[in-house]
Amino acid sequence: MHTKRVIKKFSLAEYEEKVIEGLDSTDAEKILKTGIVDVGRRFSGEFVLKADSKVGFISLEDVQVNITPRFPIYNIFYLLGLVDALKLDKQKVLIEESRDFLTVLFQTFLQSVSDATRKGLLNGYVNLHETSQVLKGRLDFGSQFKRHLGKVFPFEISYDDFVEDVPENQILKLALRKSLKYGIREQSLRNIAHNLLYSFKGVSDIQGQQEWNLSRLNKHYWDALKLAELIIGGQGFDESLGNVQINGFSIEMHKVFEEFVAKQFSIRVNNQGGSIVTQKRLALDLDEVYVEKPDIVWYENSKPFQVIDTKYKKPEGQEGQRDSINDLRQVISYASLLGLKEAHLVYGVAGGARSIQTRQEGITVFTHGLDLGKSPLEIQSQLDSLVEKLRASS
Repeated sequence: MHTKRVIKKFSLAEYEEKVIEGLDSTDAEKILKTGIVDVGRRFSGEFVLKADSKVGFISLEDVQVNITPRFPIYNIFYLLGLVDALKLDKQKVLIEESRDFLTVLFQTFLQSVSDATRKGLLNGYVNLHETSQVLKGRLDFGSQFKRHLGKVFPFEISYDDFVEDVPENQILKLALRKSLKYGIREQSLRNIAHNLLYSFKGVSDIQGQQEWNLSRLNKHYWDALKLAELIIGGQGFDESLGNVQINGFSIEMHKVFEEFVAKQFSIRVNNQGGSIVTQKRLALDLDEVYVEKPDIVWYENSKPFQVIDTKYKKPEGQEGQRDSINDLRQVISYASLLGLKEAHLVYGVAGGARSIQTRQEGITVFTHGLDLGKSPLEIQSQLDSLVEKLRASS
């Protein structure tokens, strides 16, 4: 008679710290190795799991740890700009009611890939170089002289071909491979992913992020590519430790928040004649060895107008009323380098605006909170108010 294996399941939300009873030191060490959550231990012996901005899961032989978002999953799709892609009411209800973000993410990604490739993979012109006995396209004189000096054959040629092996398909293939290796646990979803991956057999394998350009021709791929880039940017863990297989996968929510705020500022500021620059390089020294990169620099009339840094985490200190000294130093440095008297910190949590008058060059740091637990319409309203406040304050 076989004894049914009991799986210990633990769950905690982003930034939550939770005492875990029944976790032994061997499992705790393996969980820590994934880098998805931090593991500590109290004097009394219990282990403490501490999450940060990652959402995801860790799975080993008889232990599962799930890290859930701290606000509704539907809002994550809003932050990603994908709410309009969720056309079916049934799909929206599923997302609103679920707490398993990764399963919903992979389901939506697989559906988006299926929709995008239903009529076949995207084709595009790619410049190819090859050695050939037949002259077609253009003769590559440099390669011809270098490789076949004094010979007529073969030809080193260059030509354009209309093929499936384009960056868009390479990105989707990589995301499918990564989903299967690290993230998708349900067998039904794994079967769908394998079937989709077969369609990409003629597409090259790539190892990391690939550049692609928005165009009318690849518009039907946009949603799938957005989700693919999120998955590719995720942290996967797949390793055998002794005789135990341990897996994990997580998505960094602070990157999602940072890109969302930058995009929303761009929409509102660019329409009013200003401009937004993200991750602008600001040199601290004359040799430009040490460089700062603020999340957002707002320009008016080609001059720096406001500088904003996003912080997905909560402010530190009692009742969230104290900002990290490192965060303050960072934005003060940005303002100083740009010749501004104001700097702004935008947190991804509810909280009223407050100001900190510093002793450095008369710079005032303003902090603001965006309540990401509200509905998309309410988040839009918060952003409208924030942009107008910053427009009027300087």
